[in-house]
Amino acid sequence: MRIYFFLFVLFFTSISWSQITDVGLPEILKKNVSKTEIYKELPSIDTSFKNPSREKIAEYGKPISLDVEVLQLAKKDTLQDGSIVYQFGFWCKKAISVNVVFSQFKLKQGSTLYLVGATKNTYIGAYTSLNNSESNYLGTDLLYDEKVIIELKEPLKNRNTSLLKLETVVHGYQSIERILKRKLNDSGICNIDVNCPQGNGFENQRNAVVLILNGSGGLCTGTMMNTTEGPIKPYMLTALHCGTKPQGWVYRFRWETPTDQADCGTFKPSVDAPQDKVINGSALVAKSNQTDFLLCKLNAMPDPTWNVYFSGWNNSGTIPISGTAIHHPYADIKKISLDYDRLHSDAFNPNEPTNHWRTNWDQGITEVGSSGSALFDENHLFIGQLRGGDSGCNAEYMTDFYGKFSESWEGLGKDSSRLKTWLDPANTMLKRLEGTYQIGGQPISDDAFLPFAGTNMRKTNCTQTITPYVILGNAGTNNLTKATVSFQYDDESVQTVQWTGLLKTYERDTLFLPKRSFGQGEHTFRATILTDKDDVSKNNTITHSFSQLNNGKSYSLVLTLDNKGAETSWKITNKKEEILFTGGPYDNNTHGKKIVQKVCLAPDCYQITINDYSGNGMNEIQNGSMYLIQNDKDTVASVEPAIKFKSSISRSFCDTEGLTNEINVYPNPLVDTELTIESTIDDIHDILVFDLTGKQIMNVATSGILYEMRTDLLKKGIYLFQIKTTNQTYIKRVLIL
Repeated sequence: MRIYFFLFVLFFTSISWSQITDVGLPEILKKNVSKTEIYKELPSIDTSFKNPSREKIAEYGKPISLDVEVLQLAKKDTLQDGSIVYQFGFWCKKAISVNVVFSQFKLKQGSTLYLVGATKNTYIGAYTSLNNSESNYLGTDLLYDEKVIIELKEPLKNRNTSLLKLETVVHGYQSIERILKRKLNDSGICNIDVNCPQGNGFENQRNAVVLILNGSGGLCTGTMMNTTEGPIKPYMLTALHCGTKPQGWVYRFRWETPTDQADCGTFKPSVDAPQDKVINGSALVAKSNQTDFLLCKLNAMPDPTWNVYFSGWNNSGTIPISGTAIHHPYADIKKISLDYDRLHSDAFNPNEPTNHWRTNWDQGITEVGSSGSALFDENHLFIGQLRGGDSGCNAEYMTDFYGKFSESWEGLGKDSSRLKTWLDPANTMLKRLEGTYQIGGQPISDDAFLPFAGTNMRKTNCTQTITPYVILGNAGTNNLTKATVSFQYDDESVQTVQWTGLLKTYERDTLFLPKRSFGQGEHTFRATILTDKDDVSKNNTITHSFSQLNNGKSYSLVLTLDNKGAETSWKITNKKEEILFTGGPYDNNTHGKKIVQKVCLAPDCYQITINDYSGNGMNEIQNGSMYLIQNDKDTVASVEPAIKFKSSISRSFCDTEGLTNEINVYPNPLVDTELTIESTIDDIHDILVFDLTGKQIMNVATSGILYEMRTDLLKKGIYLFQIKTTNQTYIKRVLIL
C-alpha cells in the first residue's frame, strides 16, 4: 500500500511554484514518536445525493463541520533536538477517503504538517510555510484511510507559533474502486477524451482547464484566464454554485489521457493520467448569481513545467456560430463536447433573463462534475461557464446552459460582482483577448489544421453530383499564407490542391474541391493539410464516412414555431427506431418563425416525432405546426396548427417506390415461446396458423408491420403460418422444437 500511495505524493523541487514539499517522512512513520491512541470519532453521514436543479456539480463525500483548536487537543512529544510533535487523531467510520479544511493555518519556517493514514501508513504532505495565505485557509487533497492523524512538527526556535484550526472534514463515501482510480472512466461512454481527433486545434484551451475539489465533497471544473496587463496572475473562473469558499479548494491540472490512448466516444476505457499537478487554495475575487460565475486567484502560480495555458476571452456578446466545451464529467479525465451550429441566447430557468448560452451537442455531452467548465466560441475564446442542463448519454434533449461571459463582464456594476476589473486591469476596453502561456510554456508558432467538422462530407447525400469542401484553420501565432491539401475518396488515388491566402491566429477559410459523382452506398473521405512548417501534425488529417443515396428522395421539413422554440425539438427514425435526423431546440420569442430543414431518405417507412418538453404542445401565444414535403410538392406527414398534443406527437410515412414487401418470421426453428413476424413495407392484418392436416389452430388480428406472437398453446411440430398484409398473403413454414 505504501508504494501505491507514493503515486499521489507531490514531489516539487522549485519552491517558487511549490505547494507541497518533499522533506521526508512524517515523524510517526519514522517511528520517532508513537502513534496517538486517541481518535475523535466523527458523526456518521447521509450518503444520498439529490440535485434536482439541473446544475452539474458532482459529489464524492459529505462535509462534517467542526471547530477544533488542534494544538490544544493534540498529543505532544518532544524530540531530542527540542522540536515538538503534535498529533491529533480523528475517525470517519467506513470512509473511503478523507480530506480536511483548516480555517486557521499559519506555519513558521521549518514547521511541517502531514495527514497520516493511521491504519494504512500512507500520508500527504509536507505542508509548510509555503502554504501560508492571506486568508489563513488551507484545503488538502484526499487521503485514503478512515483513521487520520494530523501531525505538526515545530522546530525549537519556532515552538508554540503555529495557528491550526480544523473547520471541515470531508467524509468520502464513494466506492473505493471509483475513488482510488480518481473516477477514471466513471463518466458516460458517449463522452469523448479531449485528446481525440475532435479536439484538434483545441490543445491550448485544453491546457487551461482544471479539476476542482471544492472542500465540501463536491467536484467541478474551472478555467485559467488571461488578463490585459502582465505579469500573469493565476485567475481561475468557474460556477458560483460550485461553492463560495475557494480558500479550501484543491485544483488539479492537466488531468487528461495521452493522445495515443484516448477514448473517442467508444466502449474503450480511458487510460489514467498524471495526478501530481496540484495547487491548494485560492482567494475569492468576484462572483454573481445572475450568471452563476465565480472568479478566484490561486494561492500559487502553476509550475511552468505543467505547460498551463491562460485562456483568451470574448466579451462582445455576439452570438457564436459554434461552441466547444472542455470539462471533467464525474471528475473523469478531460472530455470535449461540440456544437457545430449557432448557439442560442436563453434563460436557465423560466421567467429569468436570457443571460445564458444554450448549446445542443452534436458530439459529446456534459455530466455532473462538468459544472463551471468552459464554453469556447469558433475562435477558441472563452464565452461562458457551465451552469447545468439536460444533456446525457441517454438524454432526449442534448441542451446545456452556460452563464454568458459578456453578461458577467459588467456583472452588477461592482468590482466584487464583475469580471472587467480583474481581467482588464489596464481598462483597454478590448472585446476580445487571445490566450497565452506563462513563463516556461511555449505558444505554438506554426499550426495549420483541419477542424474535425471541417467538411460537408458528413451528411447523407441525395444528389449524384456534389461539390465537396474542407475548412482550413490556423492555430499558430504566425500567419498562414499557403498550404497543400491532399484528399482521397475510398481507395482511389490521392489528389492535391493548393491554397493561398492569409489566415491569422484562429481564422479559417473554406477550400472547395472539384465536383464529382458517387455511386450508391457508403463512402469514406480523407483530407490532409501540409505546410512548410508545422509544430503540431496530429491535427492535420480528417476522415469522414458518408452515405450516397442515388435512389433517395429529398424532403423538406417545414416547422412553424410557437413562442417557446426552446421547448421544441424533432427527430426522424427508421423502423428499427434508429435516429436518422434531429433538430432543435430553437430560440424563444419565435412565434410564427419558420424552420426549414432538408433531409435525404431512401425508400422505406419512417416516423417523425415532434417534442415539446414543457408539455403544452407548441401552443404558446400561437399554435405551431409541422409539414414534411417530398420533392417540394407532396406533403407526406403533418401536424396542423389546430392539432392539440402535450409532450410529443408522431407521424408515420412511407416511400415504397421500387421496393417489394418481404415477410420475415424468426427465430425459426423456434425453441422458446415467442415468435416475431415482421413485414418490411405492408401492414400485417391477420395471422392464421394451421397444422399439417389443414386444421386451423390459431387466428390473430393485428395491425402494423411487426407482431410478437406467443406460441405456448402450440405443441412441438411443423406449422403453416398464413400471413395476410395490405396487398398480399404469404405462407411461412415454422418448426417448433
